Amino acid sequence: MVVSYIILIIMALLVYRGIFAVFMNKAAMVKGYGEEAHAIALCLFFGIMGCLYIIALPDRKLKSQNDEIIQLLQSIMEKSDNKDV
Repeated sequence: MVVSYIILIIMALLVYRGIFAVFMNKAAMVKGYGEEAHAIALCLFFGIMGCLYIIALPDRKLKSQNDEIIQLLQSIMEKSDNKDV
């Protein structure tokens, strides 16, 4: 009887971790990481530490947008420097 409750609790925790791992995988994809983040495996095996790792990943999409803005501003500055001469 007690063994069946323990098995039931373990199964419920695995389902909980699985659902949470799927959400963390979606968060990794939003940040610009495809399957290379391995978010599901990290969250399933390492639990909260894996989730914290996914949360701490830098945002690749934001970085690429910032790089594009910097390049655009640099080209504008170069054009304005050439007009002054």
